[in-house]
Amino acid sequence: MRINNITPNYYNTESHRVSCIVPAYNAVNTLSGCIYGLVNQTYQNLEIIIVDDGSKDGTGMLCDEYAEQYANVRVIHQGNSGVSIARNAGLKQATGDRIFFVDADDEVLPTYVEKLIAEDADWVLGGYQNGAHRIELKNERYNHSEIPRFFLSHFHRLYTTVPWGKLYRTSIIKDQELKFDPRIRLGEDLVFNLNYLLYCNSIALIPSVGYRYIQEGVGAEKYHLHAEEIAYTIRQVDSSADMLRKKYGGASFCCRDIKRTLIGTYPLTRILDGDSEYETLYLKTFPDKDKKYLWNDVLCSPYLRGKRYIKYYIKSYRIAAALHMMRKLLFACCKYYV
Repeated sequence: MRINNITPNYYNTESHRVSCIVPAYNAVNTLSGCIYGLVNQTYQNLEIIIVDDGSKDGTGMLCDEYAEQYANVRVIHQGNSGVSIARNAGLKQATGDRIFFVDADDEVLPTYVEKLIAEDADWVLGGYQNGAHRIELKNERYNHSEIPRFFLSHFHRLYTTVPWGKLYRTSIIKDQELKFDPRIRLGEDLVFNLNYLLYCNSIALIPSVGYRYIQEGVGAEKYHLHAEEIAYTIRQVDSSADMLRKKYGGASFCCRDIKRTLIGTYPLTRILDGDSEYETLYLKTFPDKDKKYLWNDVLCSPYLRGKRYIKYYIKSYRIAAALHMMRKLLFACCKYYV
């Protein structure tokens, strides 16, 4: 499979070298769109590192074809080890002094890198589009003493907690030996970004929306996370927040909503089957709350989560699944409130 080239409008070719890391696992159906946007960037000084994470669907062969066709594409093949180890492998091989990540099922516009690299900051964040949903950031800049304000204003939003949609300074990652934690299956990017934030002295937000985030389904449920996994991630979040508070003289780095979001990734099906681990995890994390508060918590409530699933199933014409969820949710609610 080959990608038809467009004629890029190259500019500023003597400036920073930028490395793009693309972890790919069984992505043969989406990788072409991802790579098409990358090889046709208007910014020329770019290397693209695709990490084939033990794919079994032909992704590895497709990656090799791109490496043969494009001089700035490199491929790393590894046994299936997960997205964190894949990203870490890419970080180890990156030669650019700026780094960004793109997921293999997402796409970027041709001017994506050009817009990000135009800002000289330790961390540059842009907006994204998910279907008809468009997130466009205001043009803002935060220097060292203002980073606590950046955290309070933005760090509860998706565009700050994910690895994509932003540009990192390589020297910070390598000097501080920052890595994605392979023990975390969901939230590894959030913890990585918190650790990266600890060493940032400047952050720029740009209004450009050059990243197309393609999300399928209600993703968190597929991980079937256990309570201890979520608790471990919460401990890493608390540790990072403590270090940030110390650095900034006790400034507020409240992660309460972040922890609620993490708790809300516990499998709903397990909760509705009567599993008590969920309640135990919530009450241990927030000892000032009770069981009733859990069921009314906007982010964690099994009832509200179930309603979101029902809407998703109906929207995707999965009526049987919607009815099944309705029955389980009704039974669980009656059992709880009685």
